[in-house]
Amino acid sequence: MLNLLEREPAYGDFYVPAFSVKIGGKDLVRDHFLTIPNVEVDLKLNTAGRFSFTVANAFDLKRREFVAEADDRELDLLALFKLGAKVEIRIGYGEPKKLPLLMLGLITEIGTSFAEGGVPELKVAGSDPLYALGKSNKPRHWEDSRDSDVVADLARRQHIN
Repeated sequence: MLNLLEREPAYGDFYVPAFSVKIGGKDLVRDHFLTIPNVEVDLKLNTAGRFSFTVANAFDLKRREFVAEADDRELDLLALFKLGAKVEIRIGYGEPKKLPLLMLGLITEIGTSFAEGGVPELKVAGSDPLYALGKSNKPRHWEDSRDSDVVADLARRQHIN
């Protein structure tokens, strides 16, 4: 029988969910000091995985721009979250640096939310590299090719490591 009390330390006491969202190798919370109230990852069989997250408290009301301060310098959030930017998402329990990788993806959407009586927020979303494979309209044929050669060719064309 599994004793949960003995297993708690190995899994961060089960009670502290954590996440890490990185763009350009920098953690949005720990390196850029952004407020990320939610992160969602949707993984389904036979379709591209999707992710989304919200950036709160990053709207300058005087300038009417989405900006943030990081390391005593201004951070242009719209430039940071440009379409096609690579995103790394880790979710789990415990120390954020040790969380398992859940998704590598690309930003495909950026939007805003202007709630009544609230400060505007950024909504960022995207998909894993399978999204890009579905966007091509050029037919390709791999007669007499091994499956591994086809996968390698597709990955190379999409710059997937």
